[in-house]
Amino acid sequence: MESFRDTLREAAAAREALPDGAETVTVLNKADAVDPATLRDRRAAVSQLAPEPVAISAREDDRDALAGLVDRLLGALPSLEQAELTLPVTDARMSLVSWLHDEATTVEAEYDADSVTLAVEADPATMARARHRAEGLEGSAPRGR
Repeated sequence: MESFRDTLREAAAAREALPDGAETVTVLNKADAVDPATLRDRRAAVSQLAPEPVAISAREDDRDALAGLVDRLLGALPSLEQAELTLPVTDARMSLVSWLHDEATTVEAEYDADSVTLAVEADPATMARARHRAEGLEGSAPRGR
């Protein structure tokens, strides 16, 4: 039971560190290892931190729960935007390229003598910041693909 309390404390700390509006999916693993009353109590305790915790087991007879977890995870992921940026070869451009590699989901770059063309996939907030930063350079702002 102490390890479960530790888990609750860790979950609370992790939740505080998330940005506002970030969705979480809480998973209670090895649900088959406890009796139904204990699982019900643990769901209730976790529900105070994260609504609708998903109880799963890797047992063969619990495949529906695993499929439900996959659906929840896919639903919690942010939508991504795709754009293309063409930027001049400058130090400021290198700063933006480096930032995008840290913040975006996907960045593919094609360099030539005068510019770099980036294919970027990122969440909407990151893409908005990229557009703003790109407009300050002498290149083009991202266009959707």
